[in-house]
Amino acid sequence: MRSLLLPAAAGLMLSASPAFAEGFYLSLHGGGLVIPDTLVAFEPATLAEFHTDTGYRVGGALGMDFNQTFGGEAEISYGSVGVTDFSIVGGPNLPASGDARLLSVMGNLVINLGNPAGVIRPYAGVGAGGVRISLDNIDIGGGDGVDDDDWTWGVQTFLGADIAVSQNVSVGARYRFQYIGETNFVDFDGDPVSIDHVTAHSIEGVLKIRFNGL
Repeated sequence: MRSLLLPAAAGLMLSASPAFAEGFYLSLHGGGLVIPDTLVAFEPATLAEFHTDTGYRVGGALGMDFNQTFGGEAEISYGSVGVTDFSIVGGPNLPASGDARLLSVMGNLVINLGNPAGVIRPYAGVGAGGVRISLDNIDIGGGDGVDDDDWTWGVQTFLGADIAVSQNVSVGARYRFQYIGETNFVDFDGDPVSIDHVTAHSIEGVLKIRFNGL
């Protein structure tokens, strides 16, 4: 009896284990977004450091697994953080209000780091593309502030893992680091404002749906 049960159990486990298949997938993500203290240059010759609270990022990607190791995807994401205060470099913190928003359009290369037919599937990725930074009614008092936006370039890297829950659905989590290039704005008085660069960190939950099986 045992000799009959063992092959049957093995066959059941194999049939329940999702098999890898090349093809398209759709992924959705969302989570917390942190932007560290950011240097902003106001004219004439005023350098300030802006501080923000923890915000959020949401987005999605349409991708394709080329083989068991490499995949590619086109991704769009939107993030927002609130500006809480600022300080002139070397001075005290002063209250501020408004929001900083990120719209990212990225092309990503995704690299599988484990068994693509396993239940837990670690991966890493790199990407590059365009980012629009919007400073939404940033008010630093005294009638001064910024309400403007600008497009620039951005690069990113991420590391995460998926857990297969069915033949075509997986859930997971990942960490993302994004580096965003210089942007230029105009303040309420028409004077130039520039941000040298922005870094962004996010922890995201991911839902992935594959159209040709897992």
